[in-house]
Amino acid sequence: MNGLSVWGHVLLAALALGVLGRAAAHAARVRRRGPAEGVARARHRAWARAALAAVVLTWGSGLVSVWVGGQQPAMRTAHFRVGTAVLLLLAGNAWLGRRLPDDHRARTVHPWVGAAALLAAGLQVFLGLELLRR
Repeated sequence: MNGLSVWGHVLLAALALGVLGRAAAHAARVRRRGPAEGVARARHRAWARAALAAVVLTWGSGLVSVWVGGQQPAMRTAHFRVGTAVLLLLAGNAWLGRRLPDDHRARTVHPWVGAAALLAAGLQVFLGLELLRR
C-alpha cells in the first residue's frame, strides 16, 4: 500500500474518533438535564455534524488508500464493513436527531444508535491495526 495514503487514512481516523468522542461527551451532558442542557445540546449537534463529516472523509480516504495501493477489494475486509456500518449508523442517527423534538421513539433510540456507532468506531481501530500488519 502507498504509505502516504495509508497514514493519511490513519490520521483522519484518529481525528474522527476524537470528534466522535467529543460529540458523545456533549450528548452525555444533555442527558443529565439541568441549566446547561441547552448549551450541551447545541454543542452536541455541532460536534455530531463534524463527526459525520469526519467519518465520511475517513471512509473515503480508506477507499482511496486501497485503490492507490492496488490491494484486495476493500469490500472483503471486516474493516470496510464495520466502517460502512459506522457511517450508516451516524447518518441514520442524524436523521433520527431531526425528529427528536416530536418523536418519543426517536428520543429513545437516538442515544443507543450513537453508542453503537461509537463502539463500532472503536472496534475499527483493532480491525485497522490488523490490516497495517500486512
